[in-house]
Amino acid sequence: MFILYQSQLAPFNDMVQMFSQLGMGAISLLEAALLLLLIPLRIYTPTSQLDSNISYWQFIKKHIAPLAAESIRMTAFVILWGLLLIIPGLFKQIRWYFVPFVVITDKKYQSGEVDALDRSNSLINGITLLVGIIILTDFVIQYLIDSYGQSFQGPLKFFGLFTAGILTLGVSIYSYILLYSLFKKRNAEVPYSED
Repeated sequence: MFILYQSQLAPFNDMVQMFSQLGMGAISLLEAALLLLLIPLRIYTPTSQLDSNISYWQFIKKHIAPLAAESIRMTAFVILWGLLLIIPGLFKQIRWYFVPFVVITDKKYQSGEVDALDRSNSLINGITLLVGIIILTDFVIQYLIDSYGQSFQGPLKFFGLFTAGILTLGVSIYSYILLYSLFKKRNAEVPYSED
């Protein structure tokens, strides 16, 4: 009897699982859009003297291509340092964590006077441990939320995964804003190097 009941539920469970996967994919796309496009644009607008009605496409053309290039360059160096030993790779990753902020908001970078990796390195010099703790805390909180979301069983499983996805999105946004606030403070304090 139980096997017959389970066989009748199988198509329903497959459909629920499919919609759950689509929902989690949509949340991932939303998170990527928020963290990579919308938040940097809204951070950039109040800090610039430009028209605050800059369109998303203008912003993408002006900032996303350099951001992608610098991110690829940063990732290549982190991988090379990581091949040497894991700890130096992690250290470099932390030291270059402000690269996206430098690319998007720094006028000297946009005019070609400053290297994004060097500027990020100089900004994090002295607060490496603090930034590392923020990154580690963000990772641990997101891991715990995801683990708790996956602990649900039965019909609540997909609700748990969806809720965990929304909560981790909130944690990502909060940590991103916290790191940007730290970047703004350090950017005002640390002079540009004369290299």
